Amino acid sequence: MLALFSCSKSVEQKLEDLEKEQLAFEKKIDGIKDTAIRNQAKQFGSMLFWFKKIDIENQKPPTDTSYEENPFVILGDYPTMSGLTNNFLNGILIENNGDMSTKNELKVHYPFTFPFEPKITWNTVQFNNNSNLPVKSEYLEGDQQIQVVKSEYNNDNNVSVYYPEKETLRTIEPTFLSGTIEATIPKAVLQFKFTNNETGDTKEQNGIKVKLVSIKDHMVTVDVTTAGPTDPSVDPDKIDLIKVMATDKTNKFLDHSGSSTGPEDLMDFFQDILEKIMDHPEDVKKLEKEMEKMQKEHEEKNKNQTHYRAFFRGSVEDVVVYIFDYSKATKLKKALKLPAYSFSNSSDGRPIANIATTTTVYDRSLDDLLKQKAELTQGELSKEIKIEQKPYSKPNKAGQYEEKAQFSFEYPKLLSTLFMDDFRRYESLTNVSFYEDKGGSKLINIPKDSIDYNNGEGYIENPWVEFQVNRVEYNPAKFPVKPKLARGVIKVMLADIKKTSYAVNKLPAGIKVSGNKLIIDGNLVNTNNSNFYVKDKTGKYLKQITTLTNTKGDGFDVDRTVVTYYYGVPHTIERLEQSDLRTVDHSFEIVLTEEVKQARD
Repeated sequence: MLALFSCSKSVEQKLEDLEKEQLAFEKKIDGIKDTAIRNQAKQFGSMLFWFKKIDIENQKPPTDTSYEENPFVILGDYPTMSGLTNNFLNGILIENNGDMSTKNELKVHYPFTFPFEPKITWNTVQFNNNSNLPVKSEYLEGDQQIQVVKSEYNNDNNVSVYYPEKETLRTIEPTFLSGTIEATIPKAVLQFKFTNNETGDTKEQNGIKVKLVSIKDHMVTVDVTTAGPTDPSVDPDKIDLIKVMATDKTNKFLDHSGSSTGPEDLMDFFQDILEKIMDHPEDVKKLEKEMEKMQKEHEEKNKNQTHYRAFFRGSVEDVVVYIFDYSKATKLKKALKLPAYSFSNSSDGRPIANIATTTTVYDRSLDDLLKQKAELTQGELSKEIKIEQKPYSKPNKAGQYEEKAQFSFEYPKLLSTLFMDDFRRYESLTNVSFYEDKGGSKLINIPKDSIDYNNGEGYIENPWVEFQVNRVEYNPAKFPVKPKLARGVIKVMLADIKKTSYAVNKLPAGIKVSGNKLIIDGNLVNTNNSNFYVKDKTGKYLKQITTLTNTKGDGFDVDRTVVTYYYGVPHTIERLEQSDLRTVDHSFEIVLTEEVKQARD
């Protein structure tokens, strides 16, 4: 008999037990003389073991926390499915990138992630001589004509236009990309929010009920009861009907690591089937039918109910369940013929180009960021700059892949971080000392020529300690004793940030708006120390399409214009200006990690 797993066992122990049981299962099955029955039993049993293995692996707590964007946040900007769909369709832009001599890349820019898995197929490209070429799936070597080929790189759905070595053909530029888009759009998307203290609660909207069954660290279980059947045109096996999202204590959305759908006692049922196969392998066909019958009975009994489990890369605090109401579906199928725009800077004085769109898209990431304070004071540095550590990794048996221990300085996201990355923020390490006790009373003597204080500028070969960008790297294997505490001083750059807001009808000299373009005259406005952000008449920040620089002239007599294109019509312009840079000392003290990792062979 197969042993049931103890709840107290670790995931690793459960996987080891499962592997042993699978080996025992396969050994017994190998003894069946009838080849057809043996192969069928092995195949069926392997499938069941695979299901059980995935279920156990999903229970393993994540070692690191990772996050993802919530694609459904966009629903808050478009209250109807038609509004969401129309803004997506009208916002698809094609960039004609001709930077390479042998080909042009037609890059597809989407205004946002469409949450209903659209399928876009490109068919033809039209050129400036009014010729048309079909989009092929493969590039043909040696072809002396222009070829239009679907790009498979990174699943990006772009199109490449290849040119042979003929000067006359290189002047033929793509002007339009044509194709079709298809999607199945639900009647509505319902949102159910649960806090971590609402386990066991049921919430209802439009006849659809969602129960939060449990939250266990990185695992979430929900039960969903719908009001009726889905639209006959919808295949539940191909379209998501439920999406569970979760946040941790930072309120960021956690990355998914897996999910499962099925009856709550599904694993117990698999266990029972496996035991029956072990005891009566000759009945494998009967057992297979029994499993199919059970699935049909379950689907019939619970045709409007779903037991759903989701697994995340982090500890879950709160849960959001999205239900796609496909009681009535809309089948979208639309022909596309989209103009190809150049997103390249120009230096020949050509007129400012239009990148036209009737779509309005907001940049929600700016809402919180632009509400932050401008900058820290020197007195706030010790409280606000966080220090992250990575342990030392010993070399493998071959003496390879050794990694130094390190501690890095993490600056909070403020308005000043929009102008200053870590390379500029942390100028250098002034001094650093290591101690063999956590109290910092026993100093470790380190040769002065073994510390590189400034991003490799000390030209020290194999230093014990070195400062790189925003981190101190050190090799504890070189120290006479293990370091347990570090103290030191780094130079940190601070800046003053000024924020000014303008209405479009009261813009200062050098700043103007035309359509969806913000145009900055670089001769009148210093764009090197200024960032601009645009709101529409609703007061929401608009999402950028791209920023281009147009120049005209030579030497010191150059006219420079910076043009930023937006998804929407600007109504208010916000300007952030950086000024008065200054460097201050920041003292730090950190108890060092004693963890040591082993590099793999």
